Amino acid sequence: MTSRREAIGGVRVLPFGAASDLARVDQEVEAIFFATAARRVFASVGEREQFRHCWLDRYVYRYLCECLVARADDGSAVGYLVGANEDVASVPAFGEIAYFRVFAKECAAYPAHLHVNVKPGWQGRGIGRRLVEAFCAHLERQGVPAVHVVTAADAANVSFYERAGLAPVRRRRVEGKLLMMLGRRL
Repeated sequence: MTSRREAIGGVRVLPFGAASDLARVDQEVEAIFFATAARRVFASVGEREQFRHCWLDRYVYRYLCECLVARADDGSAVGYLVGANEDVASVPAFGEIAYFRVFAKECAAYPAHLHVNVKPGWQGRGIGRRLVEAFCAHLERQGVPAVHVVTAADAANVSFYERAGLAPVRRRRVEGKLLMMLGRRL
């Protein structure tokens, strides 16, 4: 990831690795993660930690160079993007995520993967779209051919992803839920 900063109306997009204090980034991103997660109630601390590991930590630990944080003028994190620059459907560390198996053929065609979240109160300002754009530009420089995201087919974020240039690829039922893969060629 380049160290170049991109201004977004008073907000800058930076690689996680450009932060001098990764522990601070971790705390700020965790706060945004849980504030925007579809699931907010957990039976135990262990279950909460497993949820965080599944949808956040494994990306940061394995793909730190692919992760971005959006910072406001005061330096606070207002959004982030975590992702992978390879087909995670074929990576054993992601094996328990059922939708990667169900969408395996599509993942091969759209190998990179992302998750993006913007802090409540900062949504609707183009920050998420700019995070996606910065990630796609980074992937393109690496020669990655395409990127995808998977979400509930009826989720409100489908329109966000479409505005960010991802188009519906396939819908499939996974563990009783209708999911949609959206993808973008780079």
